[in-house]
Amino acid sequence: MNTVAHLRAVAAVLLSVIVALMLSAAPAGAHAALSSSDPAADARLAAAPRVVTLTFNEPVQQQFSTVVVTGPQGRNHVVGDPAVAGREVRATLDALDGNGTYTVAYRVVSADGHPVSGKYDFQLSAPTPTTTSASTPAPETTAPSTSDDASGGVTPWPFVAGAAVLVVLIVAAVWLRGRRGAGADTDDDR
Repeated sequence: MNTVAHLRAVAAVLLSVIVALMLSAAPAGAHAALSSSDPAADARLAAAPRVVTLTFNEPVQQQFSTVVVTGPQGRNHVVGDPAVAGREVRATLDALDGNGTYTVAYRVVSADGHPVSGKYDFQLSAPTPTTTSASTPAPETTAPSTSDDASGGVTPWPFVAGAAVLVVLIVAAVWLRGRRGAGADTDDDR
């Protein structure tokens, strides 16, 4: 096989390796996503829930996990910090304001350290007792959006750069081997 054929074969193998590396980098960039909730998004409830449970597709970190449940009167109904156990985040609620729309906003940290946030609504359509105790005021910040932050997660560029360096090294090795082989052929012809 001549040097050009070697280079073509090496280039085909390297292209396959680069594609495989880029495809394998995609799962590393995945982050936790809400897979289910109780109450569910857009649910219509006849009784007020005492707990909101969020279940994610992968474990989330306890640290920095936040859940806010805002009622029609604009106050937060979550009591204390949410409890995190693997993929599940549970927030205990105080007495809800009564009928109306409630917004569940969450912000958790994926196992890979990436913050993920979102929100959804549910409806309460039955009278519930109101609380006379001091309520927790709603946070002054806006509710989290339904998308990840703008960092974009893991980028494939380090893999591409590493693959490019690998390609250069292999092409140089094949070229040098070909030159040595060509030199040996020339010496044999003498």
